[in-house]
Parts: sequence; structure tokens; C-alpha cells
Amino acid sequence: MVSFVQPTGSSIESIGMQLISIRISPALGVTSMVTIKATNGLGITYGTLGDYTTISGLTSVGDSIVLNTRALVSIATFIIVINDDNIDESNENIAFEIVRATGNTSISATNRQQIFTIINNDTTIVRNVNFAQATQSAVEDAGTATVQIALNGALNGAGQIVLKANRGTELSSANFSTTPALIINLTSGLTQANFTINIIDDTLGENDETVNFVIVRTSPNINIGSASQLSFTIIDNDSLSIGIKELFINGKAIKMYPNPNNIGILHFSDAVDAEIMDIQGKQLISVEKTTELNLHNLAKGVYIIKIEGTVSRKLIIE
Repeated sequence: MVSFVQPTGSSIESIGMQLISIRISPALGVTSMVTIKATNGLGITYGTLGDYTTISGLTSVGDSIVLNTRALVSIATFIIVINDDNIDESNENIAFEIVRATGNTSISATNRQQIFTIINNDTTIVRNVNFAQATQSAVEDAGTATVQIALNGALNGAGQIVLKANRGTELSSANFSTTPALIINLTSGLTQANFTINIIDDTLGENDETVNFVIVRTSPNINIGSASQLSFTIIDNDSLSIGIKELFINGKAIKMYPNPNNIGILHFSDAVDAEIMDIQGKQLISVEKTTELNLHNLAKGVYIIKIEGTVSRKLIIE
């Protein structure tokens, strides 16, 4: 009678090799051949690039293993070679079944099958994802701006981040686009990802426009962190010269004009909060409730002036 020594068997994925034994009782006086059918369970594959292979005095014919045994041998064995991958997955089962035996013997009614389990040894390391900055801005004629999304460690396996863009009332899809679109696919090992905001430079004098990007969904190996939102402001660059300009701020018209003697003083028709920034957004001057702004310490160049924290214009000092 031919049977498996054990009806079940298992090995952790990292073990490398596992011996499986078949009992021949009584031992035969002649050589024999035992055919074993291997049925793979869900998610398991055979082959050097799969989950396992088999060796030790046998050949694989289709989904069957042919084991040649010597005379007077009561225990025959074959070896499973287990491939240790780095995929977090469920335990995987192989059903080995003795389907044929030669040499004047028969297959036992019991233990003719063994269920062998490859035990997963990988654990998904879940990473947190956050925007690197809570706020960003760019002048309308900048063309593009890069937004960085940071992970708190190398990503284990491929991943995906899905974003949503909540536009302000004055902002439309004609003002910007993103590359890639709002689904970002990540490869294993990455610690950060970037996407590009493509800014459309129109010719309209308008208030600054803001879009809020929100991380709304991720793959199972990524958690959404606490810094899941980015407020991105497109700073208007139209109506830029320092002639007399009328700005509409909070429903009120405010005029901005240079000193008639051109001595580096910028005047306002009403008291306003004002700040001057360089084109990278670094604040250089900040005043509250003033009707004039002294610019004589600024070198020639291009700056951004923001009024009442809402309206920005490019300022050229020559």
C-alpha cells in the first residue's frame, strides 16, 4: 500500500526546502513508480518565478510528479523548493494526491492525499503619506509648480494615492491642470512622490485663486497622514505696472499709485494691510493699516505685493 506519511504538512516561506515522505508498506522487491498529482490552491504557482518547485529523483509531467522508487525501500521522498518572495499574502496550499502506483502495490484509502501549506512570512509595512507643505503658491506666469508628497519610509510594494482638487469659486479647470492626473502610482521603495501643477497664464486682472488638494484614498500599504491637504494659490500677474491701478478688495475699490516725485513711495487711497514678497514667496516687508509703503530699500527687480491678504500683483522696480 502506498500512502503519505502525514495527511498535512507545512513550512514557513523562508525555510527554502521541505521534504515530503511517502510510505510503501510492505516494501516492494522491485522498483516502482508513484505518480502524484499536485493541485495548486488559490494564488499559488509552480515554477522558478512562482511559489515553489520540486526536485529529488522525479520529473514533473503537467500537473503531476513521477517518483521512481528503489526495491526494498519503505519510505520514498521528494523535495519542495519554496521561493521566499517579499509579498504580503495569505498562506498558500498545495494538494498532493497519489493517483497511480506500479510494482504490484495499491494506493491506500487513507492518507492518499497531503495538504501542504506554505506559511507567509511577509508583513506589509504600512507607510503614512502627507503633503510636504500645507501651503504653496506660484505666480500665474511661472508655468509649473512641483508639489511633493512624502512617505515616512520606503514603500513596501507598489502603491497608489488618489487626490481630489477642490477649486475656489473663481478658479476653473481652464486655470490649471496636473501631471500626472489626480491618481499617482508609486513603485516599491519610494519615499516620496511629486506631481506638477500646470498653470495657465491668462490676461485677466483678477484676485488670487486657490485650489485645495486633498488625499482621499490610498492603497492598503499606505495610510493617510494628518497633513492630507495642501492649499495652493495662483498669484495673479496681470495689471502689473505701478501706474494708478484700481483694485477691488472685499467689495471696495482701492487705488494704488506711486509717489509723483518717484522717490520709492507707493500710496493707497485707503489704509490697507500690505506685504512685499520676492518671487519665491519670502516676505520682505509687512505693514498694517497704512496708506503708503516705502520701497526705497528694495533693489531693482520683480516682487509680489499682496493687499489685505487676498489680492496680489507683480511689482516691478526699475
